[in-house]
Amino acid sequence: MEQFAAWLINTYPLTNDNNRKILKEGLKLFRQGNVIHAYQEGSVMTGKVQDNGQKHVLLDEEIGDLSRCSCGETTLCPHQLATFLSVWSQSKTIASLIDGWKEQSTDNILPTFASAKIKKESNNL
Repeated sequence: MEQFAAWLINTYPLTNDNNRKILKEGLKLFRQGNVIHAYQEGSVMTGKVQDNGQKHVLLDEEIGDLSRCSCGETTLCPHQLATFLSVWSQSKTIASLIDGWKEQSTDNILPTFASAKIKKESNNL
């Protein structure tokens, strides 16, 4: 999950207006309880989002660009973000993700959770 968060933060910086809009819409869907059946199995996260019909989301933690949604967007969409937020919230706080994302966007440094993941992986080599 941390690997997907690091990809998300690096690929979609909040210095971009469109990325902030996706975050705002994804947070809204998540907070309103529109995400159902969100879970992680291995490196894949799946979920369904109620938003003018049901959207089916598949997120690939290892290769974020392979993630997709039935809404038809070819890049990150609010449904994907809402699904990720739902899975993330099962073990971590949303504030920790948002704070790390904001920090990356303003300071251009990796958030502590991404750095810890990289350090852990390098120790396993």
